[in-house]
Amino acid sequence: MNLTQRGHEALRDLAQMGCNFGQTTIGLFLDLLSIGSVLFGQIGLGGRDLDLQIRLLLRERADLLDNESLELRALCVQIRRRQLDLAQRALVLAVFGLRFQDRAKRLEEGVEIMRGLMTGDFFSYEGKHFRFPDIKLNPVPEKPIPILLCGHAEPAMRRAARIGDGWIPHAISSAQAREMIATIRRYRADYGRGAEPFSAVVPLLDAFEPDGYRRAEEFGVTHILTTPWALYGGSHRSLADKRDGLRRFADDVIAKMG
Repeated sequence: MNLTQRGHEALRDLAQMGCNFGQTTIGLFLDLLSIGSVLFGQIGLGGRDLDLQIRLLLRERADLLDNESLELRALCVQIRRRQLDLAQRALVLAVFGLRFQDRAKRLEEGVEIMRGLMTGDFFSYEGKHFRFPDIKLNPVPEKPIPILLCGHAEPAMRRAARIGDGWIPHAISSAQAREMIATIRRYRADYGRGAEPFSAVVPLLDAFEPDGYRRAEEFGVTHILTTPWALYGGSHRSLADKRDGLRRFADDVIAKMG
């Protein structure tokens, strides 16, 4: 379930409703200005067993950009919409002195670092993009936190199979999901990881009811990524619509899935 509601009170309300209705995962779309509050527990889920997948959407800040970058951003608006998204991402990275072309390698190093730190032992790292002496994470999770990687391009699927504990594509059809999950399973077997647990968290374009979700489970989908209120014509801006959509989805889908 994706939450885009602003305000900590609204986020806490929707998250607690999701817990009560059997929701297992909440995706939070946050900007840099609100991430700190969430990480320090202001959502207040009361210790319930709920995974928080926090997706950081960097908000371009004019006060962080120099004149050259502002001019670049002005040029970006002339690019076709599909290309504009990539151009804006590249611009955000440039603000922090990072190359857009290096993002995949930075991600892979980041995964290695997270896994090293979650052991609880002293850990140092010497990579192309990240370097640091021995440090130790304390406390550490009782068990390693699963790392799910996104994307359904061939390199992204290979990366998820090779170093990930799960995979999240963009919205795709059931037929596409079936084919891609089969491809990832082949890659995992090639990497000797076929027997390890692996999650497939998929936003399906053509499955909205229990039968469709059960068919998806048969070919490897482990979690459905959805926005319940949108299925009932609700607005992203209305907390009341979201509450109503959650209740209806719980009755129409979750309760019938067993």
